[in-house]
Amino acid sequence: PGHEPYEEYFYQSLKHHQREGFLHQKLLEPRSYDYERLRAWEDRLRMPQFRFARTLKGKDESDEEYAARAEKEEADAREAVMTFILGLIAEPVPLQYVYDPPPDRLAQVKGVEVLDRFNCAGCHMVRPGIYQFARKPVLDDVESAYKELLDSTTYQADHHFENHNAWTGLASPQADLLTIHGLPSADKDETLRLRLVQALRFTKKPEDVKDIHDAGELPAGTYDLPAALKDLELAKNQLVYRDDPQGGTFAELLAPYLVARKRDRLNDAGNARAGLPPPLFREGEKTQPGWLFQFLKDPPKIREVTILRMPRFSLSDDDAQALVNYFAAVDQTQNPGIDLTYPYLMVPEHDAGYLQQKSEQYLQRLAQDGAKGRTYTGDAFRTLTSVTLCLNCHRVGNVAKDVNEAPSAPNLALAQERLRPDWLVRWIASPQVMLVYDQGQHPMPQQFPANKIQYPDLFLGLAAKQLPPQLATSLQAAQAKVQEARQAEDKEKDAAKKKDLEAARMKAESALDQIVPNFLKEGEAKVKAAREAEITETDSDKKKELAAARQKVEDEFQLARKEVELYSLNQVAALRDVLMNLNQVAEQSNQRPASPATGGGR
Repeated sequence: PGHEPYEEYFYQSLKHHQREGFLHQKLLEPRSYDYERLRAWEDRLRMPQFRFARTLKGKDESDEEYAARAEKEEADAREAVMTFILGLIAEPVPLQYVYDPPPDRLAQVKGVEVLDRFNCAGCHMVRPGIYQFARKPVLDDVESAYKELLDSTTYQADHHFENHNAWTGLASPQADLLTIHGLPSADKDETLRLRLVQALRFTKKPEDVKDIHDAGELPAGTYDLPAALKDLELAKNQLVYRDDPQGGTFAELLAPYLVARKRDRLNDAGNARAGLPPPLFREGEKTQPGWLFQFLKDPPKIREVTILRMPRFSLSDDDAQALVNYFAAVDQTQNPGIDLTYPYLMVPEHDAGYLQQKSEQYLQRLAQDGAKGRTYTGDAFRTLTSVTLCLNCHRVGNVAKDVNEAPSAPNLALAQERLRPDWLVRWIASPQVMLVYDQGQHPMPQQFPANKIQYPDLFLGLAAKQLPPQLATSLQAAQAKVQEARQAEDKEKDAAKKKDLEAARMKAESALDQIVPNFLKEGEAKVKAAREAEITETDSDKKKELAAARQKVEDEFQLARKEVELYSLNQVAALRDVLMNLNQVAEQSNQRPASPATGGGR
């Protein structure tokens, strides 16, 4: 502040955020408001520091006297300008015109400012592309992709989380357009191939149905093409609007360089991208807010194959929290069905009584099958640390570290602190839908598909009595044959005979693997036959009987399919629970994983 009392007054006004103080500071030191302010690169204009008084030095005036008088006249002139400006009054802006964004939108605005300041999009892709096509010309291509997907093993094996936009799409804003959120996997001269990031919802109107009696024709209705399971290749001449993905330019430029260098495990385009900074899609729904905050403040290495280390930007607490809130707000806005909470997160799986309740339910399930000596956490931990499952690519702290000396995937030991429980379930159940970006030649496999019952010897998803009787009987018989074949192979010492027994064991395992898919196919065939019988019947009384019979067959099939899916989802949930309580569970198994400086599961 200046030496005069009124200068002290303006200084105090500035401290209390009054307009007199702001205006005085703006005229006194205009560039002070540019401190730490982001401007567009082309914005070169700055307010000059004006001299409002033209003070001339007197003939007999000393330098000290002149400086004091010049300062006083400058202050008087500045106050005169202030008096004029403050006298320019207008009606206050009506409240309905004052922008008051909702919390999610405000978090996005603040987060974008930090993203831009630190150029996060230089390395990371922060938003998928948005593409709009004329609906009617490309409808046949979309319908063909959907019908092809329905018959594929990937679709049959996929779990469907109906509250998530990767499985349930939103209608396009304009009825005559199809809006696609995705990543271009191949950009050709005439076509554009897109990998969906969000499910594509398309509507087939009655006028679009060419022949309702054609068995291959989709009837009028609304359909969802899930994310990532099927790429779409559409004609560019039907492209109405194109907004390519935002960010990740440096990563894309670096990928060919890595391929040319033939770095270990990064020797092709897919593997090279797996070693570069990952896209930040769904970062808010994936990570726990507290962990992400600490990561941004001091980022450790997470993925073993990554060749670039994220810089330490020395983020302030406010900037780090703004980014945490931004990622969560973006995912909550785009995906309201998942009901994200931030900036704080309660994890029920960490509650003291949670594992106890799960253990009691599991013991009841085991008792129905007559199994003894097994526990919920013990079986879940055995599944997690099985050399045929997670330990193929991941480590779990220091447990069985000699099994995989060069892991290609993140260490799972800090998943309990890093990952949200709901995301863990979706990720383990349907990894290819949740990880839509290129994961190289060895993407995470789907170990617990919706159309199979696997690993009952590791973790019992449902008791046999909870499954359809016919299916349970077939499974028990096939499992007994597999067990018998394994025992015979283990006991045999002769090399030639052992090879024959190995082939017999593999044949028995293959037969076991196909029991559930074949059972579901038979159920689908029964439903189809019941529907055709109802459609072709002309007698009204018989048609009612056939309708009731068809409904019964459909209900039985839907129940059986839900029970099969529930089996694997229970296994997935158990893995989620053991990861959320890993230290406690590992202690009970006498294999405490050392906490590494890495997280689990990007």
